[in-house]
Amino acid sequence: MTQDKNTPTSLSTMLGSGVPFEAKGKTYTVIPIMVAHIELLQKSKLFLGENQLFNFIDAPARKEVNKWLGGEPVSTRIGDKEITAIYCYDENNEPMSLEKAMADGWDVHDFKRYFKTLCDISG
Repeated sequence: MTQDKNTPTSLSTMLGSGVPFEAKGKTYTVIPIMVAHIELLQKSKLFLGENQLFNFIDAPARKEVNKWLGGEPVSTRIGDKEITAIYCYDENNEPMSLEKAMADGWDVHDFKRYFKTLCDISG
């Protein structure tokens, strides 16, 4: 569902065109998670709700944030096929990263909204 909880996510968004996400005066594009990557998200042990602060406590947690933000492709093998995606792009349509988000001034609340957007548009 979209942020207002009354309007369903559009088909074009669910097919991968993404939705705009704004933080600190910039607009990013977030695309829905591929079903092939749901298990990887669950295994990442990221805090997706209120406790975003814990996602930055140590290097392994920050590495997971970076991956799901676009700093490296999320990838898994299904049979003989590699399924790879990047889930967030900056205003220049380049993959986002934790380093870019920090340079753009994102705060913990922005990360909370990003992960909520990522999950909301994914169904």
